[in-house]
Amino acid sequence: MQRDRAAARVLFGSDELPIVVITTRLLTQIHGMLIQLLKVYGDAPSCTIFCTTSEAAHASQPDIMLGEEAFSEYRAALLEDVSKSGHRAGTDEPGQLPGLSIEHLPLHACMLEPHSFVLPAASAAAAASSACLSAGNALHHGARGGPAASARETDGLKLLAHSLVDMASAANLRLEAFSVGRQAHTIGDEVSTLAQALPSAEAAALVLVDRSLDVITPLSPTNHPLDQIWNCLPRRASLGSPLAQSSDVAVPLPQSYGAPAGTDAGADAQRSSTGAQHRQSASHASDVALVWGSLHRPEDPQMGERLALLMGRSSRDARLYLRKWLREALRQAGIQPKIRIKAGTASDEELHSLAVLLAGAGPLYSWQHLTAAQLGFAAAAAGEACRQERWQWLAAGHEALFQACAKGANAVLTTMQQILADAAELASGRPESHSLADLLGLCLVALAFASELSISKGPAGIAAMASRLADSLSDAILKGLADVSGFDGVKDWQPCFAEPGGSTDPQEPSEMPDDATKGLHQSIRDKIATVMERLSIAAGARSRLKDMRRYLAHGAGSRAASSYLGGLTTALLSQQAVADMQHRTASLSAILKSGLGRLGIGQTPALPGTYSIVILFVVGGVSMGELRAAKQAAQSFESSRVQITATAQRQSPTLFVGGTLLLTASGLMDALACGI
Repeated sequence: MQRDRAAARVLFGSDELPIVVITTRLLTQIHGMLIQLLKVYGDAPSCTIFCTTSEAAHASQPDIMLGEEAFSEYRAALLEDVSKSGHRAGTDEPGQLPGLSIEHLPLHACMLEPHSFVLPAASAAAAASSACLSAGNALHHGARGGPAASARETDGLKLLAHSLVDMASAANLRLEAFSVGRQAHTIGDEVSTLAQALPSAEAAALVLVDRSLDVITPLSPTNHPLDQIWNCLPRRASLGSPLAQSSDVAVPLPQSYGAPAGTDAGADAQRSSTGAQHRQSASHASDVALVWGSLHRPEDPQMGERLALLMGRSSRDARLYLRKWLREALRQAGIQPKIRIKAGTASDEELHSLAVLLAGAGPLYSWQHLTAAQLGFAAAAAGEACRQERWQWLAAGHEALFQACAKGANAVLTTMQQILADAAELASGRPESHSLADLLGLCLVALAFASELSISKGPAGIAAMASRLADSLSDAILKGLADVSGFDGVKDWQPCFAEPGGSTDPQEPSEMPDDATKGLHQSIRDKIATVMERLSIAAGARSRLKDMRRYLAHGAGSRAASSYLGGLTTALLSQQAVADMQHRTASLSAILKSGLGRLGIGQTPALPGTYSIVILFVVGGVSMGELRAAKQAAQSFESSRVQITATAQRQSPTLFVGGTLLLTASGLMDALACGI
């Protein structure tokens, strides 16, 4: 902070500048930083602290002891602590602290497209909110049979309820909470007790779903370009826990993008764009949206519209639309691409070539059609050979596990063990190793299928399978056949792992580890066993439901694993009752408290599909595949509805789908392994 003040003195001729602080955390969580800040900048003309968490949300936290006037109370406590902490840093005088104020800065949602959103702190390079971090624990705490959430995590989930109510109030909506899953019930109960918009506000159904009810869909490697873009390309660097990934994927545009046509830079752009590499750190001066091509651009409505269109299309049609947009942009620029176009299909190479031509079309057309270029470069980058090799290997693993389902749970387990053995054999002959997150993801898929196929054996049977997989995976890891680099969930473990490419023959006496290494290896085995226990809990969550409990919706003859969010969307829009869903309203709470509920007098259960607006929210994160599944289910329902006279007269509700963050396969595994 002292260096920042010195820099301000050099740049602006004075260090007495207004101070603005924006935080996504509770004020008490950054208390020490604020004290230090005010000691350094105590003589600033003004200091305004913007907090995205409301006063009511602060007051709901029992540990921080703030009331309804939380901001005023905290301001007084902060000034008192600054006074007690001593003089302003670097001086002999205490800071005067004039103009200190604390304001609520409501950041409601980050819209990925007009009907899909995530929490704002999970959409930018910002520290995750407490609500977002607690929601991440729903992956294993939310599953029935899993450990109960701690009091601190439960309080964090209540913060999420405040965030959702604030978002609805800004849109003049009054939420009626429905929930599926243990963590979702906690949030739904809190929503029902909070003061909301005026009774005259339009009622909307908020359907909360635990992340653990579908662990396969976020892990499924599909050919859809949007799935590949968000799973294969790097995210922008974000602060805080791996439980809160940024949704801001970075697209590597050419360094010379938008250079005037005919210049050397423009010619370079037409020849190649491979020199552009993403820089993770936000400290780089060139790391800005227009240079690096972030797909999250709220100022460009066309990006949201095109993402919405692609979400509702098949993989083949999505790529054809990308090619169509690029060719239309080049036509407007007067450029005729000398590329052979194959009808009915568009390859990643075509998209890259067309995007490169658009990059060198000059600033007028290249910036005017930046959306098309970004999507083209993103799809091409996600389809590069180095990324596709991993993606295809994962797809083959998923397909092998899926085919094994026809033979039963033991066959699924045996297939997973064979996948680990094959991975070890391949890795022993090359320097690259498979990602630990990918291997754990396949193990989770195997356990989810096995849990469904062996319900009669109960949790004990799945725990035994998880133990066997833990042994197989530990052996592969300790031989250096799994790469832990880039896996945030196990960063603290890395000194214990063998180096990639190490010994693959544990029977060689000369290569047996010493006592210290044996202890480290045993520690790793224990950690893998703990992770696998979490996986088994999350894997069995869906099989314990009453409705839509099966990943294999049509038994062993299923063509693909069913998405819970897609099935739930169809049920909601069709106004079908969901046996696992709870509905708790403020009026129902009053009835129960009055004693009438014990006499059997209560509300007739409402159905979310009867509301004009339905908000489907996944506690713990929603994947791009699930957003697509929900959108396609809504489109299928709408197309079938208009063909049925009995339902055509009823207006379908407007559906919004969101989650605490935009989840990827690696992010899901990071969250499950975090904290061990």
